[in-house]
Amino acid sequence: MSNLLDGLPKTIRIGPFDIPLIVKDKINDEDNTGLYTHGVSLELRANQNNAAYALDTLLHELAHGIYNTFGLCKKSSEESVVTAFAAGFAMVLRDNPELAAWIIRMVASKNAP
Repeated sequence: MSNLLDGLPKTIRIGPFDIPLIVKDKINDEDNTGLYTHGVSLELRANQNNAAYALDTLLHELAHGIYNTFGLCKKSSEESVVTAFAAGFAMVLRDNPELAAWIIRMVASKNAP
């Protein structure tokens, strides 16, 4: 079986930032499956063995990237947050066609719970 993370781009553009996407065996000596560090990197744990979980992890970390890039905070209204996420995900998918293709493969994968 090939690695589920094969085919991901080396960088992901989130707004004006080209963020390195790093696949690692272990993230910060913890059991994390992903980590977004604003303006620095998006890290994913290498041993993803389920398409749905790999997709969930990537989207979760992208959401952190959108949250930070759009300057959202705890006091942001629900409508502001939803509007920013809709525009943010549309922007990320449009700016990263290789990423969009990987997401489609994960959605279509039979390797899900």
